[in-house]
Amino acid sequence: MNKDLEILLKELEDIMDITLNSLINIDVSGIERIKNMDINIYHKTKEIETKTINMILLYSPFAKDLRKLITILKIIIDIDRIGRYSYDISLLIPAFAEKGHLGKPEIIPKMVEQTKKMVRIAIESFINENAELAETLQKEDDVVDQLFSRLENAILSYMIQDNENLERGIKYMLIGKYLERMADHAVNMGDNVIYMIKGERRIKI
Repeated sequence: MNKDLEILLKELEDIMDITLNSLINIDVSGIERIKNMDINIYHKTKEIETKTINMILLYSPFAKDLRKLITILKIIIDIDRIGRYSYDISLLIPAFAEKGHLGKPEIIPKMVEQTKKMVRIAIESFINENAELAETLQKEDDVVDQLFSRLENAILSYMIQDNENLERGIKYMLIGKYLERMADHAVNMGDNVIYMIKGERRIKI
């Protein structure tokens, strides 16, 4: 099962990279490829779901073994959502085809890299059963939140300067929100890893 999750991690990183490159280069031709990658991720999560459910039915695990299998079922939901958000972002690319970007989209690549880092931490914390690593995700999520706040401020200034920037500005806000949600899913994955290891939920503040 660990190998399956490692493969999914690589595919998530790939779809996020391709989505970012397509966005930066305003390459609408990449949308279909991103859609197919999202579908592939979905099917692989379903395969893992089937394997996991079969293990529960065949072996009737309990305590930590059962928590581990339940954690897998929850993690693949988050993985599927992250892939879907990548596709959602790609659907916004045509909005920039006519007039281009608002300035240089410097913050979005940083959000993508930080979100990729968080997903990697979440998967590694599960594979290595490392609760301490999973607990670092909350601080990593703060970085994404700060970047999103910077993006909002930058885009609002463009929108205030010229009404012609409103549509593209709203699309940028959506992209930032999708990335923020991806990071939230990574945090969810980490919280489930903590529960798997310790049998207790992290207290959210």
